[in-house]
Amino acid sequence: MNQIIAFRADGIKFYQLYFLMQFFTTAILYFLMEGVFVRDFFYYPDLTVTDQESPQLAYFACSLDAPNFLYTIGVCALGITALSNWQAIFIALCLNTLRDIIIINIALDALSANKTKALVYFLVLMLSLNPFLSYNHLRLTTETFACLGILHIFIAAYYRQPLSLKFLVIAGLLTAVRNPLAQPYIVFLLFSSGLSFEKAIFFKVIVYIGCIVGLILSFGGIGYFDLILPGLEYGPYSFIKIKLLLSDLPMFLSSLLSFMLIVPLHLFLLLCARELIVGYGFVTIFDNGLAAATISIIFIFIMLIMNTVSFYGTIKYFAKKNLLVLSIFAYIIPSFLIVAHLRYLYPLMPILTLGCVLWIGEISKIRTIINKYS
Repeated sequence: MNQIIAFRADGIKFYQLYFLMQFFTTAILYFLMEGVFVRDFFYYPDLTVTDQESPQLAYFACSLDAPNFLYTIGVCALGITALSNWQAIFIALCLNTLRDIIIINIALDALSANKTKALVYFLVLMLSLNPFLSYNHLRLTTETFACLGILHIFIAAYYRQPLSLKFLVIAGLLTAVRNPLAQPYIVFLLFSSGLSFEKAIFFKVIVYIGCIVGLILSFGGIGYFDLILPGLEYGPYSFIKIKLLLSDLPMFLSSLLSFMLIVPLHLFLLLCARELIVGYGFVTIFDNGLAAATISIIFIFIMLIMNTVSFYGTIKYFAKKNLLVLSIFAYIIPSFLIVAHLRYLYPLMPILTLGCVLWIGEISKIRTIINKYS
């Protein structure tokens, strides 16, 4: 397993391309955000939420009652007062780069056997040119750690690692940093126990799940329950707002139709919409002039294409190869039915990129063309 974490001799050219393209994409996005959209690249309101009724929600409150309490304690201990602090940028750069290097190494192992290393180049380009991944590459948000949690689950599922105390400790720490990770960890543990009929393993899984749930309920994670009802009416594309448009219909029918509408609508928003759009509508695209609107439309189109193909390819590939991997999708549930936008999909994006490339490598016609010109 150490091989997927360390730099490999056969991966030097892929790493070089990754670093070059990642620097290029991140720099372009920085200048676009600061110059065209006139917005601070490192803007992150959750750090300094000033809600008088719930001041503990701000990460700078340094309170164990705050959601994602370990992130709160971490940024307070490091003296981070903004994502633009050098400590935050350095940690984010290291963690996100490590995540991508691990994914590249997994691809090298998986694709070398089929002599389709050309697809590793494609993977590197998808990782480094993805605008949303690059936008967050230097930003130490809670989603940075959510990415690591999803990667942790993926590695355990992909390599079918036995459950251990080490796994639980890592799961607990990452869940304390980003509470919604409890969802995929619990689903993964349940699926793992389903693969074995041994009572000892089943008992271990129950204990692990109890530890993760207990960790969340003991600290600020329980505060997420208070966000469910407000979330149902957040923005013009929420369940309550859609239901209001259908208020002339009988209540049962309007509720049913609203639910049927938000599934495809929220899926679309999850795949390509920024949080501002979800909160205030697509009209916000035109807030900063024609140039910004054009870039926003291009961004939405790119994200929709990349994420749709990656989403489909990952499910298609692992549904046949390893169902346990699909437990990572529990991260976007139930938030998908309440509020859906790119920030919720972001932790899955690196793994979806890998899954997409592995799926493409399974398509015989594409593999034949790649082998012919390799």
